Amino acid sequence: MIERPASVGRGIWLVAQGRPEGIGCFRGTARAFFTSLIPMLAFAIMAAAILLARGKQHEAAAQLLSAPASVLAGPLASHFVAVRLGREANWARYATAANWSQWGYLMLILIALALWTGGFALAPIVLLAVLIYAIWLQLFLARSALALDWPRAALVVLAVVAANFVFVLTPTLLVSLLTRAGG
Repeated sequence: MIERPASVGRGIWLVAQGRPEGIGCFRGTARAFFTSLIPMLAFAIMAAAILLARGKQHEAAAQLLSAPASVLAGPLASHFVAVRLGREANWARYATAANWSQWGYLMLILIALALWTGGFALAPIVLLAVLIYAIWLQLFLARSALALDWPRAALVVLAVVAANFVFVLTPTLLVSLLTRAGG
């Protein structure tokens, strides 16, 4: 049976506003953490299925290869840093809150990209503002949930970004290289 966090929606809303009490809306258990991964994996698999249905086998393969890595890279990198900073006890709640909270700014990114493709002149500025907000939100989560100062919170965020970059980019580049080599 899948455990439902006490109040994910309320937690996302409070955290999105920079209110530390929102962290308490997320459970800090292994089950809550794994539950927070399910929507991200489901969307990645759905995206791969859409690519496959459109005849884009290489892109679908890249999506399937990068999905688990990209979903797990951030939590693994943040756990590694949290352990070294003596914050392992706080990590499960942080990771669960981070996984759920990113849905708020992902929706904002999609809206900004839709504005951009629609020719809205200020869309690049809107997208930049959303990206700055996403970085701030990740810093806020690391600082509040792991009880860190700003420099150590930045270290957690940098580790997460670097891990995502490596583990998402690597399968994509690998598929691209294999596609070129195969003709």
